[in-house]
Amino acid sequence: MLSWVAWLSKHVRDTGVIIDDPRVTSRLSPMSFDGKRLIYGGFNIILDE
Repeated sequence: MLSWVAWLSKHVRDTGVIIDDPRVTSRLSPMSFDGKRLIYGGFNIILDE
């Protein structure tokens, strides 16, 4: 999933709250994926030269 926000200016960016945008809140419910089925991964260092 990727999102991109383009602000008109730094002032608008600093005062803006993306969650207050009705276009965003309308897409939050219902969730577009099942959060119970998320898989988290990572890496462990097995050899450090």
